Formats: sequence, C-alpha cells, structure tokens
Amino acid sequence: MTRLKKTTRLLGGCLIIFSLTACGPEDLNAVIIKPTQEPGQTAAPTGTEHNIADNSSIESLLLGTPTHISKVFSEDFDVEADVHVPNVKKADILLAEYMPFDEQKLLSIFYKGKTPQRSLSSYDDTILYKDDSSYLNINDGFLGYGTQDFAYVQFPTDSFVAASDTFSLNRRFGEVYTQENLGFMPRSEALGTVSAVLTELSVDIMDDAEIYAIDSFTMQRQQEEEIQREIDKQKAAGISPIQNPTEGYQTKDTFTQEDDFYIFFFKMTQNNIPVTQKSYTIQASDRALNGSTARVSFSRNGIIQLHFNGIYQQQGVAESPGTLISVEEALQKAYEEHNAIISTDKVTVTAIDFEYVPVPYNNNYDEVKLIPAWCLTLSYERTINKPSKDGKQDSQSSAGSSMMFINAITGEEIR
Repeated sequence: MTRLKKTTRLLGGCLIIFSLTACGPEDLNAVIIKPTQEPGQTAAPTGTEHNIADNSSIESLLLGTPTHISKVFSEDFDVEADVHVPNVKKADILLAEYMPFDEQKLLSIFYKGKTPQRSLSSYDDTILYKDDSSYLNINDGFLGYGTQDFAYVQFPTDSFVAASDTFSLNRRFGEVYTQENLGFMPRSEALGTVSAVLTELSVDIMDDAEIYAIDSFTMQRQQEEEIQREIDKQKAAGISPIQNPTEGYQTKDTFTQEDDFYIFFFKMTQNNIPVTQKSYTIQASDRALNGSTARVSFSRNGIIQLHFNGIYQQQGVAESPGTLISVEEALQKAYEEHNAIISTDKVTVTAIDFEYVPVPYNNNYDEVKLIPAWCLTLSYERTINKPSKDGKQDSQSSAGSSMMFINAITGEEIR
C-alpha cells in the first residue's frame, strides 16, 4: 500500500487553490487601518496612516505589522482583512514528519481498565481498537476516537462547521448553538480539562480555541427541523416512498441535559507559530498536503469524540532566516499573481495569518518542510457570460473562497 493512498484518505476533501486574476492600476490612496488591539495579537505602532515595517529583525517586523489592512489595488482586487501574527523572535524553516502517537498512552487515556479488541487495517496500516461502546483509530499524523454517546448527538450537529472553516457553505455552529456555558461544567473548565489531555498526547496547541456549547434544547429543535427539511426535499423531488432522513445515524427521540456537550476546535503550533488548518494540492504533482486540524467533543462523561488530522512533529531545522518579507510585500505579490491573467473575478483578501505551511521536499509523503508564510483568505465573485436564446449575453455570478500562501522568506507563492 502506498503512502499516496494514505495521504489522499486523510486529506478527504482538500481545497483547490484557484488562480485568481484581474487587471487595473494600483490605488495610491489606499489606507491601512489599525483598530484596537485584539487579545492574543501583537501590538501595532500608532500615530501613522501607513505602516512602515522595520525589517531589521523578524521580531520587529511582526511587531510592526498592522492588525487590520484596508487597501484597494484595483477595481478587481482589494484588501479588507484582519491580520494575525504570533509574538515570536524567529521563524525557522522546519523539517517535520507526521507525528506517531503513543499507542499505550492512548489506551491509558481512552480505555483505562478496559480491553478493546485490536486489529490492523490492510489498507493503510491504521491501528484499530473497538469495544461495545467506542472505537479508536491510530495512524501517523491521524487520530480518531468516538463513543456511543457521540453517535446519538451526531445527527443534529453534523451539518454545522466551525467559523474557521471559511470554505464550507454549511451553517456555522455559532449561528445556531449560542449558549455560553452548560450546566455540567463552565466552558473555561472544560477547555482546561481537554487541553490537559492534548498536552499529555504531546500535541502543541494555541491557548485559545473555538468553543461551542451544544445544548439539548437546540439539538432537539435542530433534529426535528433537519428531518422535516429532508422530507420536504424528497416530496419536492417526487420521491416515493419517503426515505428515512436519519438513515445511517443513531438518534434519540428526546434529548436531555445529560446529552449536553462542548465542541472544541484547536489550532496546532510549532515553536509558537500556528500551523495552517487549510489543506491544499501541489499543482505540479497533484500531491495533497494536509493542514493541521483538531476537533474534540467533551461531555459530562469526558471526551466522547476526537479527530486529529495532519499533525506534525519537528525533526530539525532546515534554515534560520534573519528576516522576512512584510505583509505589504506579500499582498503586492498576491495582486501581481491575480493580475497576471485576464479574468472577470472580483477578489477581496478577507483575512491574513502568519502561519507554517507544509511543503514537500522529497518523495516521502510523511515528511514535509514547514515554511513560514503569509496565508491569505480570498473571497471572490465570479461572473460567467453565456449566450442566451435571444442572442444576447446572459451573465451568471457565483461566489466562493480560496487560499493563497505566500512564502514569507522568498516572497513566492506556494502552489
């Protein structure tokens, strides 16, 4: 079995990086806005309209990075983005590999005093554990755990995504599940408990996390509404007899506070620099590169679901650059790439993050270099003109998002 199949499986639905292009002169009257500093962000200089980055060191460049940029490059390319940078003094290029998880440590955490059945997948050497109420799947860089408790609450939560998942068209958890704390434990205490488990697994995470309180009342309502929506869709499509909308799920008729749980979305770090959560495909080779993602569901019974993917560990340092390109230089490069090919796309940079991005450097699909990069979230509007029956042009518009990674050392796009 090749590592290619393994990487393709773990990546799942990797996002495709679009080549977004347009033409137009640069707006020399652009303004960089620096709002009040948000928690966890580095401070930006005040008293100037334009930020002049001090490139004498990595630390000073990042400290001098504005927290928000508003700029118009052309009628088809602009920036309206919050900027997130870590507070670090260096940004080494790291040699890294998929993290191997300690099997015995996992058993002591999830199956203490129990004897689950062990097997080995013939597909990709994944280690499988299972008992009457849970499963555990282990592979390098990947970890999956789930219990019967989670199976019962999966249907009313399965169609929602985290706010950080900028590419999904599904509703965000925060749009529906708005409760702050749950009765069995405050969210701050739950976060501390789950973070301690991740520390025990030697996984480095950022201090903050996306947290959603999943309460029984909202789950009940969402389950009933989702079932009705699916029935209505089938009726509209003329499907008869109506198929069970919960087919493949285990459900409960009535949820109680015993079913309440928190969902945590964590961001991984290496040397205090976040690792991108976004996966992508190298265009030249179709090789899939996994971003690092971690989701944990926690109830009064402990962790009921855990999913890690693309988790890396450092092997060494490949290079220690003395300085980096500024965020303004990265945006200029993005504009040039966008402007290279004529297109009708209207692009807005909506978020900018300084993060590590995995890049291949050999034929081993388990090994990568982690490159410091300016990660740009792009929102685009695409217009397609098609001939109509009367001979005129029929314009159809669509919207979406994609990523552009700019190497913070070379200034080149990672693709």
